[in-house]
Amino acid sequence: MEFFKIRNSFFTCALLAISYSALSAQGSPSETSISDLENRLFDIELEMSEKKPIVIDGMLQTIYRSTSRKEDDAHSRSNTDEFTSSLFVSFEKKDQENLKVYTTIGAEYFWNNNTQSTDYVLETGQIELRGTYMFVQKAYFDYFFNDKKFALSVGRLPTVDGPPIEKHLGQERLGTYPILLYSLPLDGVALTTNLKNLFSLDDRHILRFIYTPFFSLDTSGRPNSVGSSSSQLSTNKGEAIFLNYETSGEVENLFNYSFILQGFRANLMRMEAIEARGLANELCEAGGSAGAICGSSPSRDGNLYEVYSEGGRIATMEAILGHIDLQNILDSNISYYLSYKLSKFISEGRLKADLIEQNNGGAAPVGTSLGEIGGFIYDQDEEAEEFLTGLNYSNKTWTFGFEYLKRSIGALPGILSSSSITDFYSNVGHGNHFYMNHKLERNFSVTVGYMDMLEELAFQGLNYQKSNTEVKTLYTNLTIDF
Repeated sequence: MEFFKIRNSFFTCALLAISYSALSAQGSPSETSISDLENRLFDIELEMSEKKPIVIDGMLQTIYRSTSRKEDDAHSRSNTDEFTSSLFVSFEKKDQENLKVYTTIGAEYFWNNNTQSTDYVLETGQIELRGTYMFVQKAYFDYFFNDKKFALSVGRLPTVDGPPIEKHLGQERLGTYPILLYSLPLDGVALTTNLKNLFSLDDRHILRFIYTPFFSLDTSGRPNSVGSSSSQLSTNKGEAIFLNYETSGEVENLFNYSFILQGFRANLMRMEAIEARGLANELCEAGGSAGAICGSSPSRDGNLYEVYSEGGRIATMEAILGHIDLQNILDSNISYYLSYKLSKFISEGRLKADLIEQNNGGAAPVGTSLGEIGGFIYDQDEEAEEFLTGLNYSNKTWTFGFEYLKRSIGALPGILSSSSITDFYSNVGHGNHFYMNHKLERNFSVTVGYMDMLEELAFQGLNYQKSNTEVKTLYTNLTIDF
């Protein structure tokens, strides 16, 4: 920014020098000509000052993760090691007082994954190398009106990487809404007001109303589609309404605080047809009389199915969450945070499946109905409590922290997109997270962490299934801001 200021000043001085030299060559300038010149130079400088460049910054991460999983059966163990990288580039244009524009695009990929699976079909039907295409994480504008008392936001909103995910990354706050409520890119419209400006209050009191419509164009009209196709499942409609309240302040000689209260209600309509593999694993592994679908001998189900929903609505979800963060407790470097969430899931539709590819050697032909396979997310109505608490010590270069998470059966999935280790915050069960972050440079930090979790449920494509698996993860996260 300093470069542009110096450049503008230099350009203005050069214009003045040239102009005055020209006037001097013609004789003594009149007061009228000098005034006219000054006005024109002022207009040029004003125009140039309004053409400020877009602010660009970004974040590059590389994560190594080693995970061991142990199920009830002592012989059922698995160990995985993986490297992933993510790149996020943000653009901000804030030179107009009443209009701000924000955009973040990113790419996330497993290392060398394209050597095993070379292509990836995008929503547009185009085929790209896996990990080489970008996606839009954030793209919206804020329009301020009524003397900046209100703001209208439209687009892909900042719903990803909310508190307290920034703690173990050693970052400032990254997202607007608490991560335990949801963390996925949502498109919608938001109306925000600061009650401090409306009523001349001492502290900030932000109130938001967010509306998100869901539309999903049908993709089931393929040559191999059977059963329910585009005529029945033309769109998947729904909507979500959110209310958000946020405030922050200081309790003198005790701590600084921030508090967020947010709730939502989402209605999900009929689900478009999708493809899924191995839906009859339990049936096929048991053998018995399942030969038509599974083949003559017990084995895992390798069939491909088309899955779709019945009825006009498939589910309703409701949740409310409170998040409080106490910082600089007793004038120290210690902070404490707590998220508490109540969620309710109402199952209003069932899923069915039709066979579209026979790979088991069974007698069932393409088009055979597998029948009802359960509900979407949960088979029945569920209510749940979710609880996240953490203690954090942080100075200019070091951060140490501990988190405890408990999410009971019935918890709503929501942490589908994140710039961090998402396994912990999306776990349905309970667990501990220990982490240490060190700033090697002003914009370069490393996080080392360990997660010990008991996974009671695992989301398997369409709904949650019982898991009861012990999961231990050791990770290292390198983060560079630029």
